[in-house]
Amino acid sequence: GGGGGLCRARRRGGGGAGAGATGQFFSCLRGVRGVRRLAAMLKGISRLVSPELIKTLMEMGHTDEVVFGDSNFPAASHSQRLIRADGHGIAELLDAVLPLFPLDYAEDYTAVLMDYRIRLKDEPPVWEKYREALAKWPDGSKRFEILPKPEFYARAAGAFAVVATGETAGFANIILRKGVVR
Repeated sequence: GGGGGLCRARRRGGGGAGAGATGQFFSCLRGVRGVRRLAAMLKGISRLVSPELIKTLMEMGHTDEVVFGDSNFPAASHSQRLIRADGHGIAELLDAVLPLFPLDYAEDYTAVLMDYRIRLKDEPPVWEKYREALAKWPDGSKRFEILPKPEFYARAAGAFAVVATGETAGFANIILRKGVVR
């Protein structure tokens, strides 16, 4: 089907088994119908984790950060690498990503969130969902670091990648820092 010939051509044309081969494989799948089925063909990987997202998580090193931005977050203007996850909430994406993503043991916080007190009286309810998702994993039960909006946006702009989601809850943006695989 559409794109299969391109994938075969790239593999024949010097793909090899090196680090670049994986990138070539995933990039040749971009836009190919049925690519979402790829995650279903691997055991233990949620269908919510796209090939582009898994490739990006694999490329991240210790201390690199990834932003999961809600539907109002200016993802395109605040990202070095933009990954689309439209239609998915952040809490469900955390449940899908955290089995694959080690949190940073070296920090005294689990995640970075945007300060809500400029507009809300009480903590956003979605934060409790984040606590529940993160607490299941090593180093996931630490405190949240809360930054004012300008500082959060500046930090997000320096992140390794931004995942643009369909999350509709307010103040739902979250930054995770990658730890080491042990």
